[in-house]
Amino acid sequence: MQRQRRPENSARRTNRTATIGFRVEPYVKEAAERAAAKDRRSLSSLLEKILIEFLSSRRLLPQQDA
Repeated sequence: MQRQRRPENSARRTNRTATIGFRVEPYVKEAAERAAAKDRRSLSSLLEKILIEFLSSRRLLPQQDA
């Protein structure tokens, strides 16, 4: 089964320039890597998704135009 690619003009595609670096216990990283693989994402993509969901649930992100 071939993975579908998002269109080039996808609303989710942005120019990411900010970086975040932090340390975690090895078992946390290993579990996150397994979760990312299971979701067919990179580790970075998974962590961004989790962070966005957390911040959105607390209404800490700016409102997006629909």
